[in-house]
Amino acid sequence: MKNIFLLSAISILLLSCGGDTKNTMTVTGNVKGLKKGTLYLQHVPDSVLTTIDSLQIEGNGNFTFTTELESPEIFYLYLNKKDASDLNDRITFFGEPMVRLP
Repeated sequence: MKNIFLLSAISILLLSCGGDTKNTMTVTGNVKGLKKGTLYLQHVPDSVLTTIDSLQIEGNGNFTFTTELESPEIFYLYLNKKDASDLNDRITFFGEPMVRLP
């Protein structure tokens, strides 16, 4: 399960950024092999870890999170796999808004 999560982390590096406004960040991916768990999009705005959005995964590992950004910042994807192990459950990535060109 740990290796599946790490392989999914690599796929998350292929993030799709962009959206309707210039300050939108969209994170999409797939946690391969995950049958059940909760995925959280988190960040630390004022020295406190805050959950922006969450998604209950049951049978399908596809996910999409969309959030508005004012400036680039560090984000975390936290996977609560319900396996009683916190080892390798969080991925850190740098998110920034991106303008889609016509």
